[in-house]
Amino acid sequence: MCTASAQASIRTSRQACLRCLRLYLLPHDQPFGDVATDFTRQFFRDQLLTAIVEGKDRYGRHLAWIKVGDKDLSEELLRAGLAWHYKEYSDDAELAALEDAARAGGVGLWADEDAVAPREWRNQARETE
Repeated sequence: MCTASAQASIRTSRQACLRCLRLYLLPHDQPFGDVATDFTRQFFRDQLLTAIVEGKDRYGRHLAWIKVGDKDLSEELLRAGLAWHYKEYSDDAELAALEDAARAGGVGLWADEDAVAPREWRNQARETE
């Protein structure tokens, strides 16, 4: 299943699920998750996107850099404080700087001093089930 916050559906002769490279994206039930979903939907609204695919994840989703015009979705989500830089798999200095700036400015999810990483959020949710 493709969710708007984590993936984008592309209209071609078939649909494909994409996952942003080098980001932890917020689940819809996490604080700011719905905001991230709406942001992503607006980013793509009536726009032609470009996806630079670098492989697939274990769920079959294409791992990609996603752009609309000259705007990169990963960069825009980080700038808006609506995603975490996936530092375990990325040493991208520009993405790190965008997250650091959002944190320092208290933008988006960083308005919460006790913001929880998506992986931790999912683990906590599983433990309470």
